[in-house]
Amino acid sequence: MNRSTIITACLLLASCTAQAQNPTPTPSPSLVSTPAASPVPNTRAKRFILELSLSAPEDLKVREGDVVVMGQVLSDRTRERQRLEAQKAQVLIQLDRLKQVPIKPLPPKSASDIANLPTPSFLEEEAEIDRKQVTLQQIEQNWNRQQRKIDLLQGFNPNDLSPSTLPHEQEKLRQRERDVKQAKAELELSQAKLDRAGENYQYRQYEHPLEVSKRSIDIERQQQEYQRQLQEYEQQERDRTFQLAQVNVQLQNLETQLTNLSIVKSAYNAKVQRVKWKGQNNQILTVELTLIVGDLRNVPRSSQTRSDDSDDPKPETPPFQSSDSQR
Repeated sequence: MNRSTIITACLLLASCTAQAQNPTPTPSPSLVSTPAASPVPNTRAKRFILELSLSAPEDLKVREGDVVVMGQVLSDRTRERQRLEAQKAQVLIQLDRLKQVPIKPLPPKSASDIANLPTPSFLEEEAEIDRKQVTLQQIEQNWNRQQRKIDLLQGFNPNDLSPSTLPHEQEKLRQRERDVKQAKAELELSQAKLDRAGENYQYRQYEHPLEVSKRSIDIERQQQEYQRQLQEYEQQERDRTFQLAQVNVQLQNLETQLTNLSIVKSAYNAKVQRVKWKGQNNQILTVELTLIVGDLRNVPRSSQTRSDDSDDPKPETPPFQSSDSQR
């Protein structure tokens, strides 16, 4: 044992003896709470599978290996939506046309009744005849006086008369004869007017019931025409109501189909791992989309379809197509 070791051991023994003789309390160490360790974030990738319904393969807007961000469109049935919107526009035009209410026919106006024939009156014609008769009587009296005057002059001695007296009076007699003929003709004309007025009244008596019958037939025809137009209006209104109901149902179906054709957007920042075409039902294609969500850097290479530094692989081709895509 060397010297330094012996000196050190002595010092330690002296220190222990001093402490035993003079004990002094030592403060206890304070407890300090250490913060709990934060959990290590789960960097494990998650897999989500989406099943989409498409009208044509081109409705799918992503392919295998694509990296999508939140809100990016995954599928959009554009052609189907355009077709339905075109149908909806036509239905709206038809709906506006059907909302126009047809004009209701107006009832026929009430026709005034045909008045009865008035009591015949030929006072004017009869008064004219009376006046002509009086005129004729006066002219005939003038003719008779002139005739007697000539007869009286012919009984005189010719030497007692002027040579021009008898010819002059004879000329006046001939004038009176002409006046008599004219008065008789005017009297016959007045009588003919009276007869014609009577015939006209008889003809009106014959026509009056015919006019009443014709008016009744015309009123009945107008009423029948109004009833026919009213029936056509009511039928048009029933057809319009029925077509309105059909068009509204058609519009609701189109709006429902448009609602079902909502654009599918990604809810995550993810990577398209796989696109699998599952089948076709009528005109609807079904595709299964597998998304990888999480820290894509920690996803094992074997679970990815392609790595970031590898070339793009060819996407899976659908073994079927809709009739729209074939066209």
